[in-house]
Amino acid sequence: MKKLLLLIILSTSVTYSNANAQFIDMSIGIRGGLSLASYSREVNFGTTILDESSISSGNIGRVTTGLTCKVKLASLFGLQVEGMYVNKGGSYEANTFSGTNLTPVEREYLVNLDYIQFAVIPKLVLDQTPIFGFFGGVGVYGAFLTGAKERINQNTFQQSLAQERDISNSIAPNDFGVIFSGGMNISKVSLEARYSFGFVNLIDDPALSDNITAKNSVISFLIGYNFSLL
Repeated sequence: MKKLLLLIILSTSVTYSNANAQFIDMSIGIRGGLSLASYSREVNFGTTILDESSISSGNIGRVTTGLTCKVKLASLFGLQVEGMYVNKGGSYEANTFSGTNLTPVEREYLVNLDYIQFAVIPKLVLDQTPIFGFFGGVGVYGAFLTGAKERINQNTFQQSLAQERDISNSIAPNDFGVIFSGGMNISKVSLEARYSFGFVNLIDDPALSDNITAKNSVISFLIGYNFSLL
């Protein structure tokens, strides 16, 4: 009887270990890369001297880096939790006129927004071999603003001026949105492309928030290295 009980316990342990090895994996990793940041922008000042058609938005290069924790819960399903430093923002140009002689003025605004961002991304994992596979997923993020600066480049026929100012008090302190992610794993290295966009209007100035809506939009290209825990 004792031998039978020992055999059952041993068989159960081996079965559980094999299931663990096949269906469950956990790793932590470091990740970083480059981003193209911009923001969707809607302007509605009604009938004013500002020509809204003269406003155009553009992308600016930014940096992303941080830590991730990945758990593979089944053969095709995984969950990624991450804490990242994310650099967002965007650029836009507004052409106006100045002075009594209506001198044309070209203004370029470069906005730099720094966030600490946390995200949860469920993923579909398609392993082709033990060391190579693809993944894709959709998740959500919450971000906390740590700094915001704006650089203004102003050009006229006579001169060019540049100034930088802190705009933290005019930017919403938090942002949340959706992340679309896809990429591949090669052994312990991961290559990933992702697109994220926010739901929160970044303009937190009462004088402007009724007329301007701006939301974060980021395309990122990341590389990471993972350390297995199981």
